[in-house]
Amino acid sequence: MFLKFWGEDKNQNIFKYINRQVNYNKEGKMNAKVFGYLISLAGLGAIAISTPKIMSSAPILSSIPSTFSKYILIGGVIIVGVGIILVMSNSTNKTKLGKEVPIYKGKEIVGYRVLK
Repeated sequence: MFLKFWGEDKNQNIFKYINRQVNYNKEGKMNAKVFGYLISLAGLGAIAISTPKIMSSAPILSSIPSTFSKYILIGGVIIVGVGIILVMSNSTNKTKLGKEVPIYKGKEIVGYRVLK
């Protein structure tokens, strides 16, 4: 019954659904935007792990010294920043203009024109 939410086929699972939703470019590689979101999500996870409440609740994380948790927090912030940069630098959403060519008046360039 729960699997019908993800599709009509009963054998379809969540991983196949997510795989279809991820954008791939012509070469079959993942978009930089999706990769940026995944990196940002990993950074947010690192930030969450470095909080004292979560570190005290998990026995594996409670053995980490508090000075090291500061480094995890700083690393998480850096990873989130890199992910945001990847998301913002995505070239697929930018408006693609034609090539700019100069406009001459005699031998001087007086402006530029965009070829389509």
